[in-house]
Amino acid sequence: MPRSPVRLEFLTVLDRLIRGARVFDGERLLEGITVGLQEGRIAHLAREPAPALAVTEAQGALLAPAFIDSHNHADFHVLHQGNDALSALSQGVGALVVGNCGMSATPQGSPDPVLLPAQDDSCVGLAEHARRLGAGLPLHVGDLLGHGTLRTHVLGAPRAAQSAEVDRMAGLLAEFLSGGGLGLSVGLNYPSAVGTARQELLALCRVLARHGRPLACHIRDQAAGIREAVDEVLGLGEETGCKVIVSHLRPISDRFNDQLGGILKRIESSAQFAMDLYPYVAGFTSLAWFFQHILKRLPSAEDRFDAREVWELGRAVCIGSLADVRLLRHRNEAYLGRSITDIAAEKGVEPGLAAQEIYSEDPQCLCIFDHQSVPEIVEQVLRHPRCLIGSDGYLFSSGEQPLCHPRNYAAFTGFLVRYVRSGRIPLEEGLRKMTSRTADFFSLKDLGRIRLGASANLVLFRLEELEERASYAQPAQPAAGTREVILEGRTVYDGRRPLGLKPGRRLRPELAGHKA
Repeated sequence: MPRSPVRLEFLTVLDRLIRGARVFDGERLLEGITVGLQEGRIAHLAREPAPALAVTEAQGALLAPAFIDSHNHADFHVLHQGNDALSALSQGVGALVVGNCGMSATPQGSPDPVLLPAQDDSCVGLAEHARRLGAGLPLHVGDLLGHGTLRTHVLGAPRAAQSAEVDRMAGLLAEFLSGGGLGLSVGLNYPSAVGTARQELLALCRVLARHGRPLACHIRDQAAGIREAVDEVLGLGEETGCKVIVSHLRPISDRFNDQLGGILKRIESSAQFAMDLYPYVAGFTSLAWFFQHILKRLPSAEDRFDAREVWELGRAVCIGSLADVRLLRHRNEAYLGRSITDIAAEKGVEPGLAAQEIYSEDPQCLCIFDHQSVPEIVEQVLRHPRCLIGSDGYLFSSGEQPLCHPRNYAAFTGFLVRYVRSGRIPLEEGLRKMTSRTADFFSLKDLGRIRLGASANLVLFRLEELEERASYAQPAQPAAGTREVILEGRTVYDGRRPLGLKPGRRLRPELAGHKA
């Protein structure tokens, strides 16, 4: 008598199971859910447990998608072999959007000093750039093409572009987007943007619209002309159909705060518009930007500005004018960490003249601009539902002690501690700003959510344990309290240190009808 066939059922054993966590899936908190990982992806999401090779007892800690830094300048830092990404991973950040403010690591040319390039760093062609990002990275990276870098490559020097040159820029942008780039960024009051006409920007925005990609905007003016500057870039989006994000949006100095309400209403006028900001009142950029911003050109030995005019106009940048401008990068190390007014007193000259001399000695110098805003204005922007969290920082490794802005080490932890833990922003809303909303804006379908089939990019932490250690006095202090960061299913930060793994990859946007 023939035997009946035997049916064999094989039970999949997960690589890892995380249970007992409060799971934030990108939209809401889920209680009593176990999360299972298999081959770098979320393979189990249910109340019932499942067999796994390893089990983590979260004991009520929060499990969220790894945070996405919507505005970062680590274009070269992510490529440095020895960079273990401590400054970001210790905050729970697993992905960066780089290429902001019109500056990027491609196409060919000299790197902008604002990107803090190493001596042997160089901007390379689009294909070589994609190859460099294709190698193992300490975290995930999505990259924008910098308009200023693109202009310098095509035009050589800042000036108005001819029609054929605009066509060439548009062609390079299209090639960049087809190869996986996230979008385009502009830095409209940096020297490289001098001569940029609206028709040039419209031509580039039409390319963005065809590819379904956004324009990220460092606007022309964040002081008296901030409303007009916001209208300019949002108008580009309205005319061409591309999305627009206004970078680090808030009025600078305290004299233009009354404009913020109208600006936020303008942002609300279209679902295509967003903004980003870091939770600090101070900024960081070049002294060249300072002069370009207030006087629309740079000083030279033959063409000095009136010292008193520089001081007065400086109040449209910092509340305390040049007393609030401190040197953090300069070839004269005696200047480092000191304010321009302090250096001026030592020189025995007016601060407005000292600022020009300091710039002439090192045109690539960088400064921290204290008291650019006030806490109430920063909070008003951060609380807005269209605001994404971005550090506007860099990526520093273990053992580094750079003179820098504390936002590099604490923008995300500081936001959670000062705004979310304090109750000023609800927990779920605060987490959306760092996860799903950023992923949605940049069309990063595989990030920002915990869902079946998604890449396993996760952060585990207790809100009450987080410590924002970085300060203006001691900026290079890694945040504490993040228990673990997981990228592609692998632990890259164990709560004490980065583990030196490099599972990071170049992020490619994906949306209906458009796929890089």
